[in-house]
Amino acid sequence: MKTSRQHTVLIVSSAPAEVVEGSILGTGGWLPPEEREALDWLTLVKFMGWKARLVRSDNLTPSVLASPELRYLIIAGEPDELSGSCIDLLLEKVREEHILIIARAGRAEGRFAQSLGISRKTSVLSGEKVHWIGPGSPRTWHSRGGMVSLPELHLSGQADIWTTMGTGALIAGKRLGKGRIALISFHPSEARDRVGIFTTLLKHLLIWGTDIPVAWLDWSNTLVLRMDDPGSAQTVYHETYNNNKLGEAEWAMVGAVLEQYNARLSIGYVPGWVDDGDAERGVLLINGQTTEREAGKIHPSSKVCYLTTRRGAPMVYDYEAEFRGIQRLQKAGSIDVELHGFTHIHPDKKQWLEADDKYTSAAWYREFGQRAADFLKNQSDREHPLYAGLGVFSDIFQTFPAALICPGEAFTNDVLEKALHAGLNMVSSYYQCIRIGLKFCWAQHVCAPYLDKAEPAWFEPELPVIGYFHDFDLGIHGADWLAGNLAAWHKTGAETFISLTEMAGRLNWNLYLEQTGDGLYLAIEKQKEIGLVRPVMVGLRIPGEDLPKYISVADTGGDHPLHIHDGSNGHRLINVPDINNIEKQSILTIPQ
Repeated sequence: MKTSRQHTVLIVSSAPAEVVEGSILGTGGWLPPEEREALDWLTLVKFMGWKARLVRSDNLTPSVLASPELRYLIIAGEPDELSGSCIDLLLEKVREEHILIIARAGRAEGRFAQSLGISRKTSVLSGEKVHWIGPGSPRTWHSRGGMVSLPELHLSGQADIWTTMGTGALIAGKRLGKGRIALISFHPSEARDRVGIFTTLLKHLLIWGTDIPVAWLDWSNTLVLRMDDPGSAQTVYHETYNNNKLGEAEWAMVGAVLEQYNARLSIGYVPGWVDDGDAERGVLLINGQTTEREAGKIHPSSKVCYLTTRRGAPMVYDYEAEFRGIQRLQKAGSIDVELHGFTHIHPDKKQWLEADDKYTSAAWYREFGQRAADFLKNQSDREHPLYAGLGVFSDIFQTFPAALICPGEAFTNDVLEKALHAGLNMVSSYYQCIRIGLKFCWAQHVCAPYLDKAEPAWFEPELPVIGYFHDFDLGIHGADWLAGNLAAWHKTGAETFISLTEMAGRLNWNLYLEQTGDGLYLAIEKQKEIGLVRPVMVGLRIPGEDLPKYISVADTGGDHPLHIHDGSNGHRLINVPDINNIEKQSILTIPQ
């Protein structure tokens, strides 16, 4: 039995070196499709649960293609930009191995199109429905976004049409020797931007376009819940706020709502509370005792209680009660805590304290953004608020966060690189930055709408959706606000409600389904030791064969039977349990 797996997907890009070879791929903001095609493929493959490697086309050599576990070659960019020798190398590989090449179709006069007899027309197709008529069962997707117009394929040689829209072809497949090649008429990133069904189509192509066994992570109808700002002193200082902290009773009500939906919530916690030193504005208690005020001093948020008057009314900001409520839900398994900066306040505390607008300008409550970059570049690692925040966070919660949520979603690449080197697995903003090997990669098609923006279209791509909100939403509207919005998401299709830690735990897996003379084996390779808190749904597809009703999980404790559920569209699903006690190279055995 093999106990190691090499890269299973190779993504070939002609993009500049800095786009392909840096430690941070993407910017966290909007990038046009032509600047992120390879990155979009890389992150999509990772969400499938597969290993991937990104390589520049001018570095493509026979040795790079030599891995016996290589399953897919994806050409990102215009194939006509590839050299003739590169095209020959790729076509030779697909003829010799059971792999699938996926690429955009080239121009009719180009070397790529002439080699394959498939080209991209200048005419376009328009429609609202996309039909899969390729390998496996037929499937149709309907665009909620209305009419879509895309280029059409022209077939001048022997090939099979796999996907149609209107009267023409969008994807065609062709067998070459032992392998296959699939050519698409459209720019994949651009089509995915227009309508979410094209993400589902490309996933379907990855699963059904190959003639080898495939296993993948199933993210259908998954909502990730994220609440920002518990622990933050901004609630006390910034004049915008007029809400109190959630007390233990309120947190218990949050827990009851989560339990109703079998949901798990991520709390973006701010572990450091900054004293402004102004005794006339309020009274500061640490561990229940009044303390001498010291401007700029940072206290653990979990020990703070602050008494003041707000708009003529007495206010008690009880961070200790907040912490006890969070801790109780954490122990109950209802929440996971993540790092939301160190203090949520500009790292130059002296500058903040001296500013006339420190209580009125939101700009002072951005800790990692460009405005703070000049100050942070002169800080040692020990002084840097990211590392300081991780230290206090670990002391408070006795755990290490999976994700960084930057205050105000403001950050620089320097902060991201520090988070990467510190061992964090993702950065959650409007888009999600996920760890892939030694890189942080921005997944622009995994978005974080506000929790009160439930829409069915968010689930079209069959990727996770992050529903985020703030503790002040509940401070103002109560736990009923959370319950109402979870009900709205459930109505639009949400079936699974998970945390960022759970999402990171799933992305930690590399899946590899293999068929040998002894049977079928699903290898689960873990990149890091991240535990799971509940089972993970994994899809299975074996070309031309029926799956048995059960599989067994083989670990040091023996075999554990798992039921194989009927899925849609010809594949099956299994619920893989917590495998914390299974060896790093875990094997799930599917008896023949």
